[in-house]
Amino acid sequence: MKKIFILGIAMFIIQDLSAQKLNRSQLPKAGPAPVIAFKDPSNFQLPNGITVLVVEDHKLPKVSASYLIDRGPSTEGDKAGVLSLMGSMLNEGTQNKTKLQFNQAVDLMGATVDLRSTGGSVSALTRYFEPAFMLMSEALRQPALHQDAFDKLKAQSLTGLKSNELNAQAISGRMVNALAYGKTHPMGEFVTQQSLESVTLDDIKKAYISAITPSRGILTIVGDIDPAAAKKIVMKALGDWKGVDLQLPELPLVSNPGATEIDVVDVKNAVQTEITAVSLVNLPMKSEDYHAVLLANQILGGGADAKLFRNLREKHGYTYGAYSRIGAGRFQSTFAANAAVRTEKTDSAIVEMLHEINIMRNLCRYLIFIF
Repeated sequence: MKKIFILGIAMFIIQDLSAQKLNRSQLPKAGPAPVIAFKDPSNFQLPNGITVLVVEDHKLPKVSASYLIDRGPSTEGDKAGVLSLMGSMLNEGTQNKTKLQFNQAVDLMGATVDLRSTGGSVSALTRYFEPAFMLMSEALRQPALHQDAFDKLKAQSLTGLKSNELNAQAISGRMVNALAYGKTHPMGEFVTQQSLESVTLDDIKKAYISAITPSRGILTIVGDIDPAAAKKIVMKALGDWKGVDLQLPELPLVSNPGATEIDVVDVKNAVQTEITAVSLVNLPMKSEDYHAVLLANQILGGGADAKLFRNLREKHGYTYGAYSRIGAGRFQSTFAANAAVRTEKTDSAIVEMLHEINIMRNLCRYLIFIF
């Protein structure tokens, strides 16, 4: 016990002397930036048009794959919600397996398989990757699309819509894009009870035929696998798959309003005000400004150390958090700053949010607050 006590005193003295040498008035100098080297993936194309990228990583005995159908945004019109519902239907079994049988086969391998309206993904140990990938392929190519599963998922979706009728955050999410792009634009369209109720199983089947296809498909495989083995598995699972040819849509550019527009929705039961300031932007990932803009957004509202958070929460205590985000890609996207604030502080929070945005740059064109 005496030795431990003496050792403890010695460590305390050493730490105290070490602390005295530090000049805490100066920020520590940054170390050298890490060198990051990315190898080019192996790639090949199937006869049906699927582009396959293979990235070898043999650190762990695991392989993951993701299939993405690059079809771009589309308008669903009075059937808004059909694509999302169709994507959910792909997880409800295949023509050869019930949902229970399919899930049991996946669980037996300790794998994960997920399908959606834009493709699917699979992850498994190396020794189980081929059968797991075959299951994903089966779900993509031969979904059951049965009436009972459709009725169940449609009812669940309608219940979800109903529960969000007076949810200020959900209302704000729909309003922001609808106001920015317009309700008839693919990016501004949103699901309503009326549009979802009009969807039938035949609509689901038509959506499947038009959306789930090898055309413009990109398959990425990462993990403990070599390109030759990957190609053999992919050819076996998807090589003879046929489907409709897709073309990227040409979307007209939407203009921001000439002056800041203010839109208000009065939600009687809301305990907080959802404030969103949004502006349309064009930021292709190949733009020279791409990384600079991402960095600027990180400084403005990327986290707890950013300007919006430090102002609205740390300084004024209006909210639990305030953030901003900016989209990028081949299609027009949005910059948005948002916070959920105490209702009585709505006006003050708006002033401070716009103040921080204007300091960085006046990107704000719309102002939407919901309370």
